[in-house]
Amino acid sequence: MQDISESLLILKLNPVEKFGEHLPVRVYESAVANDAQVLFRQVPFTLVHDAMERIGVDHIARASGSAGSSNETSLTADCLLGNFQAVQMFSKRLHLIRAYVDAVIAGELPPNWARLREIRALLSRLPLTVGANDDQQSKSRQALLRQANDVCLTALLGGLTQTLYTLHTWLCLQKSTFTHLSSTQRMREKIKPSTMSHTFATPQDDLLI
Repeated sequence: MQDISESLLILKLNPVEKFGEHLPVRVYESAVANDAQVLFRQVPFTLVHDAMERIGVDHIARASGSAGSSNETSLTADCLLGNFQAVQMFSKRLHLIRAYVDAVIAGELPPNWARLREIRALLSRLPLTVGANDDQQSKSRQALLRQANDVCLTALLGGLTQTLYTLHTWLCLQKSTFTHLSSTQRMREKIKPSTMSHTFATPQDDLLI
């Protein structure tokens, strides 16, 4: 900060502030007036972050969440967890926007027309949220059901394929075992000693001396 500004900087945090378009943080810079009085003026600031920081924070959050469990989750569970977190964050943002609009309507906050136009543009892309008519809701509901059915059908086909693969592997093992037993039995029959017939000669008459 010394390379940017030589003046004294004061960082002020307002934990009571609930609504607003920025973080509840204010930065003030010291300035000397003509009568040798030290004044503080508010200076704007910008939070800069890149994709690597977001990836690092997400990795730390996932690692801290799964530190106590040793069981590995499947790819489907990871995908569903990511979708759940995205929907949860989106829901929180929508609730924050609604609270801001309610505060503007009640006169608690001054209207920011640029921000309200952005909110209007956002709501125009969400027909289910702004209260579309019955026809649009029916079409959207059918599209969601069709997509859900496609996902369930894909999961069912994946499970069926895995079951068929397991059955095929078991049949191959059974066939290999049966072939091995048959060949072993044939080899034993080949090396089995044949029964020999013994002939006994009749005793000759005793010689008379």
